[in-house]
Amino acid sequence: MRGYLPVFAAVIGLAGCGGKVQSPGPIIGAGTLKCLEWTQARSTYDSSRDSALLVGMATSWLTGDVSGRSQGMEHEDLTIATLQKRLDAQCQRSPSVTIAEGADSLIHELDMDRQ
Repeated sequence: MRGYLPVFAAVIGLAGCGGKVQSPGPIIGAGTLKCLEWTQARSTYDSSRDSALLVGMATSWLTGDVSGRSQGMEHEDLTIATLQKRLDAQCQRSPSVTIAEGADSLIHELDMDRQ
């Protein structure tokens, strides 16, 4: 029975992908979202389920990114709403950049505010 376990696992694995082995592709995270897309989604957030999902996903990514990179910085007034507003401002200034690039600028601003 032991000899069949790897074969069984391989068959189950292939069945899960329709019998085709998928080639690995790039992992595309929320940080690759363009600022223009962020701004458009924020403007239709209340009326569009897709926009609400996109804003939620991007906000979760932004919160994790900023919290991870701002270790040691103390900002008592920093909330999710504040991060969203700051990213809104970054994206209005530079709509063609990604939100990851906007987050870089935001981290720099936070660091400058602290000094």
